[in-house]
Amino acid sequence: MRVTILGCGAAQGVPVWGLEWGKGWGACDPQNPKNRRTRASIYIENKEVSLLVDTSPDLKDQGFINKIAHIDAVLFTHAHADHCHGINDLQFLARTWDRLIPVYGSQKTINALKNRFNYAFQTPDSAAPHHGSFLAPHIITEAFQVKNVTVIPFEQDHGFEISLGFRVQNFAYSTDVVQLNDQAFEALKGIDTWVVDCLRYEPNLTHAHLSLALSWIERVQPRRAILTHLNFEMDYEELSKKLPAHVEVAYDGMVFEI
Repeated sequence: MRVTILGCGAAQGVPVWGLEWGKGWGACDPQNPKNRRTRASIYIENKEVSLLVDTSPDLKDQGFINKIAHIDAVLFTHAHADHCHGINDLQFLARTWDRLIPVYGSQKTINALKNRFNYAFQTPDSAAPHHGSFLAPHIITEAFQVKNVTVIPFEQDHGFEISLGFRVQNFAYSTDVVQLNDQAFEALKGIDTWVVDCLRYEPNLTHAHLSLALSWIERVQPRRAILTHLNFEMDYEELSKKLPAHVEVAYDGMVFEI
């Protein structure tokens, strides 16, 4: 199985737009391309299936840069803007492939997507057939299959929201999480590689910080862990120096095999 980190940035990405010119990089060295971060998303593929996790606002660029040519299904962690507001970029893909793209999420997430992007789920009418649906919604309540690959979802405490983590074979993805319960840790047992939330150095109400993420990694004991959803305090080189040998910092375009 091959995993591509399409984006590993926090909600504003890196650099952040809106600060005094030149300060949007924060503590990140602008000369290091691994510090330029789009919003968090990954792409999972093997010989049988290709899965996109979340549709970030940067999805189109992420798709071009990483040469994504096929998506069997989209898995949504939750409905915050930085994880779903690129959803319209799926429209032309669905038209090109002449099929609805299956999307999976919790009841709350699917409801939120239908509310914000109702046109994506509507049946076309004769007046505007090109505005018809391009997504097929599926509500997640338990483990499910895409083709013959099993996806195991698990709930994560995201502060004021519940997000979903996903396990696919021996790989797991846990972005946007500040607390994991026993059921989540059970789902994570025996994984080889874990991509896990690590917003910043100091505690946060909705995201894991460095020491918390490292404590989870110590408990789960993956062979390899990769930190994602990084804000502009988290310089790639400086953060890398603080990590155990089996823990790495994600960067956009990172590819690894499991």
